[in-house]
Amino acid sequence: MEPTIRKGSIVLTTKRQEYKVGDIATYKITGGDIVVTHRIINIFKEHEMYFFTFKGDNNANEDPYPVSEKEIIGKVIGTFPYVGNILYIIFDRKLILYPTAIIGGIFLGKLMRKKLEELRNTKIKNV
Repeated sequence: MEPTIRKGSIVLTTKRQEYKVGDIATYKITGGDIVVTHRIINIFKEHEMYFFTFKGDNNANEDPYPVSEKEIIGKVIGTFPYVGNILYIIFDRKLILYPTAIIGGIFLGKLMRKKLEELRNTKIKNV
């Protein structure tokens, strides 16, 4: 959705009773975990249900299939630029794994050093 919404932004949405052409909305692709935020470019009614055609502002083509009203999560009412990138970095497994391993290694090293010192002191007292 660049330049309107920067890549890596978090979007705040709210469910609406009614959507109009030009609204930016978020929908979830049926049968998957993919969530898309694009602009509504067309609305039509078929078999008593509304369908929406979406297109990203920076995309040459519209999204591949119409989205039913049931698939829409909500209209975008706010954005938090770059917050998604920050959260991705924080919760990326590698980023969590490495500091945890380093901190664990430091803690384990200190614990082993303390045990070795206790063991040395015990041997010196026994001699």
